[in-house]
Amino acid sequence: MAEERILEVQDVSVVLDGNPSVLTIGASGTVSSSGWKNPRLVPHNFDSPPPDGIYDFDFVAEPPKDISIPVVMPMEATLKLESIPDNLKGIRIHVSNSNYKEKTMTEQILEPNSFELHSQDTQITYSTTSFIGKPQLYYKTQKIEKQFTGEEIAVLETEIGKLITVIIERTHPDVRGNVVKLTLLLPTVNLPASLENPIQTEAILTTELVKGGTINRPLEGQIQTYKILSLTGTARLVDS
Repeated sequence: MAEERILEVQDVSVVLDGNPSVLTIGASGTVSSSGWKNPRLVPHNFDSPPPDGIYDFDFVAEPPKDISIPVVMPMEATLKLESIPDNLKGIRIHVSNSNYKEKTMTEQILEPNSFELHSQDTQITYSTTSFIGKPQLYYKTQKIEKQFTGEEIAVLETEIGKLITVIIERTHPDVRGNVVKLTLLLPTVNLPASLENPIQTEAILTTELVKGGTINRPLEGQIQTYKILSLTGTARLVDS
């Protein structure tokens, strides 16, 4: 039986589903009677990509063949896109009587979970999660190479982005010396359809003088000194 557009679309969702290269479009709506079946989303055919980046779909289903009850019934449909258009900015779902509902990608922040950053002699890789379900940070210079996991990584949400802090070096508690901390500033990134984006940010190496042993008097003078690292790299959404 020929398909028809349903009565109304009420909600539209655009989310990643499992594999980052697959985008799942979901729509919910209503039909005007019982007996409708096999709802689905049908993409419009385009000779060329739409200039506004909004891709159109019809929300259709098979109407009842026999006698039906005139009652408003819910209907849902999903469609998985394994090939995501580079210029995708939103989805428009069409139903009967020229009605439609639009969902733009800007309504949903698609955040990266992997950051690969570097400066002239420093490499930093940070993952918000991993195969063990915990964040990981890798730090490497010409003199030091360290890996941090889980509670070794402090994450602080601020108005200027996330501050990711780890302790690079520390002295024995009984010995006066320095504690060196790395703080990585991560900006908010809304990824495009390619699921990766170049970024530029900063990291701060803080060297803090600490007293050791049985010294009770407070330290005098400047306690912390700072070194700024200018970093460039790539933010991605990867399958963990």
